[in-house]
Amino acid sequence: MSVATVDERAEDEVVDILRQTMPLQVARDDLLRKIAAAGRRARYDALQVLYEVDDIADDLYIIVSGEVRHTLGPGAHAKEPTKVLKAGDVFGWAALLEKTPRRLARAVCTQPAEIVRIGGESLLRVLATDADVGDVVMSRFATMIAREFTVPDLAGQLRRIHRKMHAKDIQGMNLTLYRMSLWLTSPRPYLMLIGFALFLGFWYLAVEVWKLPRFREMPGITAVTLAGKTAYVAEAKLNLRNDATKDPGPFRAIGVPYSAPK
Repeated sequence: MSVATVDERAEDEVVDILRQTMPLQVARDDLLRKIAAAGRRARYDALQVLYEVDDIADDLYIIVSGEVRHTLGPGAHAKEPTKVLKAGDVFGWAALLEKTPRRLARAVCTQPAEIVRIGGESLLRVLATDADVGDVVMSRFATMIAREFTVPDLAGQLRRIHRKMHAKDIQGMNLTLYRMSLWLTSPRPYLMLIGFALFLGFWYLAVEVWKLPRFREMPGITAVTLAGKTAYVAEAKLNLRNDATKDPGPFRAIGVPYSAPK
């Protein structure tokens, strides 16, 4: 195995590799360059073992080229314990877990591979320099662990980003706004609106225009809207009557007729 720091190789190439990984896709270039500077590249031969179950979990691994067979041990309770990882995939995430300082899996190169190794502590320190983005990155790590590695119970054990607290700390709001901006710039909310509009349009056409047999007995959109408005008005009148029963003074003051309940 040969190891070289990222400074000795093309940093731009490493940044491009980091940007392809699922957890780091939201990170800006300046943050990716800090992460790249904290990493080191290593080459491994085919069939070389990267780590075994219960080894010390210190580094995170990102595949540049080649393939790695990642097999979670029985203690992880994974639904799909074995996974073949390729370029752009991230593994070795036990280095980021709070309660698991040791490896949960066995990782073996199935062919010659080049890998970027980043210390878990180093990565957390870099992410702490931009805590809002760091929180999003860690949440994406949790999603990756739960979905791709099928161990959702371990996703909740990821360490938190340490941030400096100030008297006027608004980091929580910043994180919420940042996540909302990401959501709004994605196609998901607009696809949801289109789907809802299509549903309402089909409902209106099927019930009130085409009057299809299967939908004939269903109330139309206008009927549901009028029924809701009628129910709201009835409830408002009932509340007004109850209030008048309890205290007639305000109603007499404004000239509203009042009769005591019998």
